Amino acid sequence: MRTFSLLCILTIFFPCFVFALDSGCGVVRLDEGSMPGFSGLHLGKPVQFEEEIAEFECFPILYGNRILAWIHEAHVCDGTVIVRRCKEDMSEHHDIALTKGSIKGFIEDFYEEMRWNSKTSKARFLPLELPLFTYFSNASFCEKYVAYWGDKKEGDGKSYAIIYDLKSRRVVHKKSFWVEPGETDYAGFLPQPIWDLENRKVTFVAPDNVKAEFKKMDLPIP
Repeated sequence: MRTFSLLCILTIFFPCFVFALDSGCGVVRLDEGSMPGFSGLHLGKPVQFEEEIAEFECFPILYGNRILAWIHEAHVCDGTVIVRRCKEDMSEHHDIALTKGSIKGFIEDFYEEMRWNSKTSKARFLPLELPLFTYFSNASFCEKYVAYWGDKKEGDGKSYAIIYDLKSRRVVHKKSFWVEPGETDYAGFLPQPIWDLENRKVTFVAPDNVKAEFKKMDLPIP
């Protein structure tokens, strides 16, 4: 079981947009066809990735017939492409019965900036360094921002509601609070932050079964 303190991502079409599996804030579903952000690349037919406790739909990024990577979601902001990759589990041991046509694998716990060199036909994936981001951060993108729950790995009894600016690469809002630790393996246990563009705010809501300093907290969008 994993231990969490408290932690959440979404997107819209502005200077930034998302083509992802979730909806809300203008998010568009991933689909077969050309891949926004890179000419010459396209998304292929999705395949189910399965692990012991969950299943995920993942799309191959293709250059011709070559698979560069598998992704579960992607976000484009001012020319920067951010992805969350699916990885195939190559270990021989597994105790799950795979559905026909599916792949044994998992989704990475973190996001990466994807870069494509058309001259060398090579892709690079650079980890997106989101401060205090963890397995439970369940992030949500909107405009040029990402909102998520943050937590220090060493644990100090505090968790954080965070808004991060993807263009300037800095935290624009961070508020700490107390929450009672618990145990779970479900990465989506903590609700995604909710964007309210009309009132320029992001709402963080604590789960009903978690003792926390607050039940609902708003952070202003800059």
